Amino acid sequence: MAPSDDNTGGNGAEPPVASPRKSPLGGLNFKMPKGLNPTVAVVVAALLGLSFGGGYVAATTGVFTGGKGGPEGSVATVEKSGRSPGAMAWNLFGKPRGANAPRRGIPKPDGFAVWRTRLDTSASEPKACVEMSRELDAAKSYSDYVLVSPDLGGTPAVSVNPKKTSELCIAGMGFDDRRVTLLKGLPGKGNDKLAANADVDFTFGEKPPYVGFAGNGVILP
Repeated sequence: MAPSDDNTGGNGAEPPVASPRKSPLGGLNFKMPKGLNPTVAVVVAALLGLSFGGGYVAATTGVFTGGKGGPEGSVATVEKSGRSPGAMAWNLFGKPRGANAPRRGIPKPDGFAVWRTRLDTSASEPKACVEMSRELDAAKSYSDYVLVSPDLGGTPAVSVNPKKTSELCIAGMGFDDRRVTLLKGLPGKGNDKLAANADVDFTFGEKPPYVGFAGNGVILP
């Protein structure tokens, strides 16, 4: 008897066929990858849907930015004070600061002390300026209370900034890195005096580029 081409068992029954795993996503024709937990797949899909849906709602209604709904109002309105009025969800994380809102600087120390420093390179001769926490007296001589190292070879030119009377500026330092020491007893306006020596380091870097003509010549057109 010729062998049969039918793939049947010895008892003539059809061999069992593995059926695909059913997905909990309803009637969708979806075959669950092997080893993936169906519950985990549903949770991940739900989270993705909520994320995209929440982002769309926030962008169109302005609920997170305090702005108006729609494309034109999806950006938060910022007042001159730098605050965003009407923000709801920002109360949980703090309100965003406006682009023109003032930044927090170095806190002003108590008493009479060194506060801030800056380099003034607007003129041909740079100046190293030290701002004190209280006003200075322009009528007093401050050269005796200022030391510069490396030594300048002479008495430094020290003056009070006429536009900001709490700032002391030292000229004649060139563009070399220097350390300025304000000596104990440096007087301020009134009875203020510096309680201890204060060292301030200045780094000038490279000299700013400048193009000009010497003399009083005139360039003809």
